[in-house]
This record gives sequence, structure tokens and C-alpha cells, in this order.
Amino acid sequence: MRAFVVVICLIFVFGVLLTQDLEGPPDEVSAAEIIAVESGAANATTGIYLANRVYDTLFEILVFSVATIGVSFYTRFLGDFEEKSHVVDSAVVTTGRLIALLAMLSGFYLAFWGHLSPGGGFAAGVAGGTALLLVALTSSFENMERSFERVHAVVLEKAMTAVFTVCVLLEVAGCSVPTGKVGSLLSGGLIPIYNVIIFVKVTTGSWIIVYSFIKHRGLL
Repeated sequence: MRAFVVVICLIFVFGVLLTQDLEGPPDEVSAAEIIAVESGAANATTGIYLANRVYDTLFEILVFSVATIGVSFYTRFLGDFEEKSHVVDSAVVTTGRLIALLAMLSGFYLAFWGHLSPGGGFAAGVAGGTALLLVALTSSFENMERSFERVHAVVLEKAMTAVFTVCVLLEVAGCSVPTGKVGSLLSGGLIPIYNVIIFVKVTTGSWIIVYSFIKHRGLL
């Protein structure tokens, strides 16, 4: 039995080796250039995690969704915290709001231009989440709650997960869009759309976590 298993493993290993190009691409062509041509994205990193490894990205989004649901669900058992506090110093509030504005603008840039330069949906979401965190810390809970409910953050966060999943399934089924000219804004196929979806997803998910902690813990 052991000999049979060893033979099967050797056949598998040699089979894989024989089907691979051991020499690799020509020396004058870099891996980044190959990825850029295949995905249409000048930023090879986005080409990897939103084209070559889009399944990994899909499950990363699902893991973040589970974390968001977990925080929102379990903090409910703590009840509403009565003494909710926030920063009231005018200088700190002004500085925090200014930094929040810059962070949100950075998030938009990283999302919409992430396929052309360093950036992407996750980095943009971190910037957007940071902006909303600073706004939450420098605003009364009542104002933040009104904004939270007006935007329907919970519904929006879940909708982005569904939209990303559908887009991935459609792309796998062959329903893709033209990649465009590498280096132009309208390039990368679905990659810019993915970046925007992830940006909204991570930003709203971070907002849900911040909202849950402030509502049920009083402060982060």
C-alpha cells in the first residue's frame, strides 16, 4: 500500500513538472509587466489580488463580514451604555475633522486610482474607516446615530458583499469587461469596480464596529 502511494505521489510530482515551463518567461519581460498586460491594471498588486487571486479576496471580504456581524451581535448583550462621551475641546475637534476630511479624500483617491498607482480597495477602506472614526470621536452620539441610520450603513455593508460576490461569479462565468489601455483611468476591467466596492464595504464595516462599541461601551 505504501509503495502504491509513493508511486502515485511521484507520478503526480513529475506530471506537474512536465506540464510547467521550467525556464519561465523571457528575461526581458518582468512578472509585473505580464500581470499588467493580462489584467489591464498598471498596479500589478491589484492585478494579483483582484484578478489572479480574486477568490482569496472574496473570502477575505467574507471574513471581514463575519467579524463585523460578530461585533454587532455580541455587543447587543451589553445593553446601551448611558454615559456616552466624545471629544469636546474645540482645537481637537477642528483638527480631528480636518484629518478626517483628508483621510476620506485619500480613501476616494486610493479606491478610484488604485489600479494605476499604489492603493486599492482595502487601503482605501482603512482610510475611510479612520475618517469616520475621527468624526465619531468628535461628535455627539445622537448626531452619529442619525447619520448612521440615514445612510443605512448595515444594509449598505451587506449589499457590497453581495455585489462583489455576484461580480466575481459573473467574471468566472466569462462575463467580463474590456481591460482597456494599461495606464489609463478606464482600464483594468472589473478591477476599479472591485476597488470601489471593497472601499465602501470596509468603510461601512468599520463604521458599524465603531458605532457598536460607542453605543454599548460608551467609548472605544
